[in-house]
This record gives sequence, structure tokens and C-alpha cells, in this order.
Amino acid sequence: DGGSETCDDANNSNNDSCPDGEGGTCQIATCGDGFVWNTDGGTELCDDHNTQTGDGCSSTCTLENCGNGTVDVGETCDDGNQSNNDSCPDGEGGSCQPARCGDGFVWNTDGGSETCDDGNQNNSDSCPDGAGGTCEPAFCGDGFVWVLDGGTETCDDGNQSNEDSCPDGDGGDCQTTEVFGHTITIDGVNDFTTEETFATTSTGFGAYVTWDDTNVYLAISGSDIASGNGERIVSFYLGTGGTPGTTAGYLHNTQQSTLPFEATHYLLWSADNAFMELYNTDGLVWVVIPSHGVMAYQLDTFVEFAVPLSSLGASAPFTLELTGSMQSTTSGSEWTFAGYPQSSFTDQYNPVFSGYYQFQIGGPLAPGDYTPLP
Repeated sequence: DGGSETCDDANNSNNDSCPDGEGGTCQIATCGDGFVWNTDGGTELCDDHNTQTGDGCSSTCTLENCGNGTVDVGETCDDGNQSNNDSCPDGEGGSCQPARCGDGFVWNTDGGSETCDDGNQNNSDSCPDGAGGTCEPAFCGDGFVWVLDGGTETCDDGNQSNEDSCPDGDGGDCQTTEVFGHTITIDGVNDFTTEETFATTSTGFGAYVTWDDTNVYLAISGSDIASGNGERIVSFYLGTGGTPGTTAGYLHNTQQSTLPFEATHYLLWSADNAFMELYNTDGLVWVVIPSHGVMAYQLDTFVEFAVPLSSLGASAPFTLELTGSMQSTTSGSEWTFAGYPQSSFTDQYNPVFSGYYQFQIGGPLAPGDYTPLP
């Protein structure tokens, strides 16, 4: 008499083979009906009222999560053993992507031989897990210059010989007998070498960096340097060997750079040559350093700086982190450009910086021997 029920077991449950509880249908239970059928022969773990995949509940009403034994959308493996130490990390926090050095999981079974993996993809700390890294504890002779996380190496050419300029063989100390240094005269003349010259994110603009045992030398070139416009700003952010700082840049009008490392110092110069300051930070605010000793000289489209290591609270050897850019602070046409390194960002309003350099001041390598991080 108009009824459409196909079942009704009168137990007021929506979790068995006949959902007849509150809101139930009195139709034979199926995946996709919106009721989790997990008794009376049912094995559903979820039921989101559809049979689509990729929404957290599969077309067979199983949970789509790493470790469920099914290769779901976005996964490339899932062996279901919920272990992060084999070739498919699918345990708590796992990725369900093939294991590799640098993924943050110690792959030591199922063909893996890792003994560490801190997941920071850096070859300069106690567990080299960056490009080409070994995921074995750092040691003198492994070919990676260990300068962070307790390391004090200044070289490591990986040839395990004590007869060259970098003794890294048995008993070697990975301390070079050669130290790079180049002193720049701050006179507006560009005497940086090609290995100290870097492309930026903007065509026609260049960045320059080198150092000696007393100063870091920085420079930038491009048409805006000669503009005389006080709303064109040169910015360099510096970090000193993992010293706590901030990833929040200095606020210029409405632009505030987001940095890829914790900067401890900020160098600012305006293209009207009227303003040049060095700041440091307590992690919360940027504060001008009085009597910082920074020297600057601008000539036409080129401006250069000598930043005393003492003003950074550092002395060689130490690790210097560095990124930079130019900014237009004019209201209505704010812009960030001439980013250094070139991989930092795409020229735009208030970009997030993603690239930086990490130089070993007092080490053997010239600036051009380093590659941008991360």
C-alpha cells in the first residue's frame, strides 16, 4: 500500500544490514547509503553517502589514509604494515611515498641501510640527508662539510687523503690549510670577481658577495640604484651560524618579507643615498644598531657595502646565511624584485622568500662554489 521498504528488522540500528534507526531507510545496507554498516556481516569503516574516491572514504567504504594497505589518491605505495622504516613509510606520520634519504624516516629494513634521517635535507649537519646525502652519521672524509649541529669542519673533499690541502683520511681533521678571502675597497668601483657575482630574479640587476677575515662585502647593481628615489630600498638579511633570529622581515609600508631562515641582522639602504642602517633582532622586533660601522658607497648604478663581522657579533670561522632583494615602497605600486639568490621568488608584491645561501666564512670555498638552499 505505497510502502517501499525492502527490510525492517525492528532493532532501530543503522549499523547493521538493515538500517532502520533514526533517519534509516529500511533498504538493504550498501556502501554509499550514508550509514556505516559494521555489524551483522558488514565491514565498512566509513560511509560518506557517496562512492567517490579521493574524499577520505573510498568507493568500498574503507578509510583512505596512509597505512590502510590500499594505494589511495596521492599515494604511490601503501604496504599496510604501518612501518616507517621500510621501503614504503606508512606508519604514523608516514608519506606513502617510496623511501629515500631525506624523507625524515630511517629506512633500515626491506633493503634500506640508513642509520639516520633528520628530514631537513641538509648535508652540512650531523646527518647528511640532502641531495646525494648518505643518511649515515657525518664523519671527516664523507665528502660533506659538516659545519652545523656540532660540526667544525672547514673542508671535506671526500678523497680520504691526508696528503692534500684537506686532510680527511684516517686521523684527518677536515681543517683546510687554505682559507678563502678577498678584500674589497669601498669606493663605488665594482671589483668583485666573476665567482663573487650572482644573477637575481630581475633582468639587468646583479648581486655580489665576498668576505675576508674582518668584513662581509655586499653589493647590488641595476638601474634603480641610480634613481635617487628614496622609495627604492636595497635589503640584505643575514643570519649567523644558527643563532636564533626571526623569519619575519622588516615591515616596509605594507610589505614584510617572509624569510627562509632565521635572520639575525638586516641591512637597509635607500636609493636617495640618505638612509642606511643595520638592524638586529631579539626575535620579535628589529632594532637599529648604533655605531654599526658599515661602510657604503654608491656610484651610478652600483652600490657596495662593507659589513664588519664584529657588527654581526661573529668572527671567522662561522656560517653566514644570506638573502636579499630590492623593494619599491611607493603606495599603490609596492613591489619586491632583484631577489638574491635567483631562486628566491618571482618578482611580485610581498613574496615569500624560498632561497638563500649558506657560506662558511673562514673556509676554503669561494662564494661561487656554493649552491642556493634549500
